[in-house]
Amino acid sequence: MSSSRLYELEEKMERLETEIASLKAEHQAIMQELTAIRKHTGETKPPPLSKNKQPSVIPVKEASETKKKTIDWEVWIGQVWLPRIFVFVLLLGILWAFKVASNAGLFSPSVKSLLGFAAGGALLIIGQKQIKQNRRALGLVLHGGAISLWMITTFAIHVLYHFISAPIAFVLNVIWIVFGIFLSNQHLSQILAIFVGIGGYLIPFLLEKQGHHLSLFTSYEVLLYFSLLIFALKKRFTWLYIAAFALLHAAFFLYIVLNAFLFVPNTWTFKVLASAVFLQHLLLLAIFLQKTMAIREQMATMFASFVLSIIWLFAAFAHDQWVIRFTLAVMFFIYASLAFFFHKKDGNRQSLSLSIATFALMILFMHLWHADSAVSFLLLEGSIALFLGGKLASKLQQISGGIVYAFGSLLVLVNQIHHFLSLETLCWSIWLATLYVLIRLFKRLSLDPAWAKVASVSFIAALFLFISQMSVVLTEPFSPYVQQMSLSFSWAAFAAGSVVFGTIRDKKAMRLLGIGLIFLTLLKLVFIDLPIVSLLMRSILFIGLGSIGIIISRLFYRQQKR
Repeated sequence: MSSSRLYELEEKMERLETEIASLKAEHQAIMQELTAIRKHTGETKPPPLSKNKQPSVIPVKEASETKKKTIDWEVWIGQVWLPRIFVFVLLLGILWAFKVASNAGLFSPSVKSLLGFAAGGALLIIGQKQIKQNRRALGLVLHGGAISLWMITTFAIHVLYHFISAPIAFVLNVIWIVFGIFLSNQHLSQILAIFVGIGGYLIPFLLEKQGHHLSLFTSYEVLLYFSLLIFALKKRFTWLYIAAFALLHAAFFLYIVLNAFLFVPNTWTFKVLASAVFLQHLLLLAIFLQKTMAIREQMATMFASFVLSIIWLFAAFAHDQWVIRFTLAVMFFIYASLAFFFHKKDGNRQSLSLSIATFALMILFMHLWHADSAVSFLLLEGSIALFLGGKLASKLQQISGGIVYAFGSLLVLVNQIHHFLSLETLCWSIWLATLYVLIRLFKRLSLDPAWAKVASVSFIAALFLFISQMSVVLTEPFSPYVQQMSLSFSWAAFAAGSVVFGTIRDKKAMRLLGIGLIFLTLLKLVFIDLPIVSLLMRSILFIGLGSIGIIISRLFYRQQKR
C-alpha cells in the first residue's frame, strides 16, 4: 500500500472519529429528552416488543433514502440563524437603552458600567440554562452575546468614562476571550469560537492610542492567531481554522485604514505587518506538511495565504526590489522542492506546491523584466506547467499553467508586429510554436478534449493574425494600396489553405472556416479595397480571388466524392 493511500485513510479515519463524537453527543441529547418524557408520562421502561412482532429491519435502499432528507427550513432558520441575527438586535437595543438612560440622567457612569457587566452575566446564565434544556444553538448565541456585552462595557469604562487604564482594559478583554474559548471547548462549539475570535481581533481597536503601538498590536494579533490556530487544530475546527486566518488579514487591513486618518502609514508599518503575514504563512506551511487538517481546506487556505502574502510583500517593499525578487525566488525554490518531495507520495500536496511554485516563478519573471521581454518566458513556463499538469494528472496544475499561458498570450496580442526583425516577431513565433507543441502534447497525454480544442482554435487564430501582420509589415515600403492588396491575398491564401487542410485531414470545421474567410475577403474587397485601389489593382484582386474561390469549390466536389 502506497504512502498516499495511507494518508487518505488517516484523513478518513479522522473525519469518522469527528462524526462519531458528534453522533454520541446527539445520542446523549436524545436520551435526555426521552428520560424527561418518560418521567412526565410516568413510564420507566420502553414498551416491550410483542412476541409476534420481530424488530423491523430497514432495507439498505430505504436506509440510504432516509439519509437524503430535505433541509428543515423551519428548524434551520428558527433555531440556528434566528438567534444569531437577533442577538445583535438585542445588544443594539441594550446600548440604546443605556443611551436613553444616560440622556435622562437616570444612571451614573459607574451604575451603567455595573449594569452592563450584570446584563452580560444574565445572558450567560440564561444561555447555560437553555443548553441544559437541549436548546443548544440558542444557548451558545446567548453566550456569545454575553462575551460581546462584557467587551463593550470594558470599552465604555476605558474610553468613554476613563475609569481604567489601557493595560487594565486589555487584560479584562483577554479574560473575556479566554473565557469564551473555555465555553467553546466545553460545548464543542466552533461558531462560538469564531464569534469570540472576532472580538479578540477587535480588542486593540477598542483601546485608546492603539495606533502608536505598532509592535504591541502586531505581537498581540499574531499571538491571538497562533492560539486560535492551536485550538482549531486540537479540536479539528475547520471553519475556525479558516476564519482565524482571514481575520488576521482583516485586522491588519483595518489597522492601515483607520490609522490613515490619523497619520500616513510609513513603509515601516507595512514592513512589520508584512513580516507578520509571512510568519503566518510559515505556520500554515508547517501545518500543511504535518497533514493535520482536511486537505481541501488546507489547500484553499495555503493558496489564499500565498496570494495575500505576495500582495503585502509588494505593498511593504515596493522600494526594495531585491527583497521582492529574493523572496519570490525562495518561495519558488521551496515549493518546487516540496512538489518534487511529494511526487508519488501525496498527489494533493504535490499539486498545490507545484501550482504555487508556478505562480511564484511567473511573478518573478514579470518583476525581473519588462512585460515585452517576459512574454517569451511566460509562454515557455506556461507550456511546461501545462505539460506537468497533464503528466501528473493534476487539474489544479493544469489550471495554473493555463492561467500563466493565457496571460502570456494576452501580452503577445497586445504587442503588435511593426518590424520583421523585432522582439514582437520573436514572441509571436514562440507563441505559435508552443501552441503547436501543446496541441500534440494534449493529444498524446489523453487529456480532456477541451484542452486540445482550445489550443487548436488558438493556434488557427494566432496563425491568421500573424500572417495578416506579416503581409502588412513586408509591404510597408510600398504604398497603402499595395499593403491592402497584400492583406487581401494573404486572407484568400489562408482560406484556401484551410480548405485544403480540411479536405486532406477530413476536418469539416476547417473547410467551413475557409468558406467563411473567402467571403470575408470578398466583403473587404468590395467595401475597403475598391474605393482606394486603381482599376489595374481591382482586376488583379478580383481575378486572383475568383480563381481561389473556384479552386475551393472544386475541392468541395472532391470531398463529396470521397
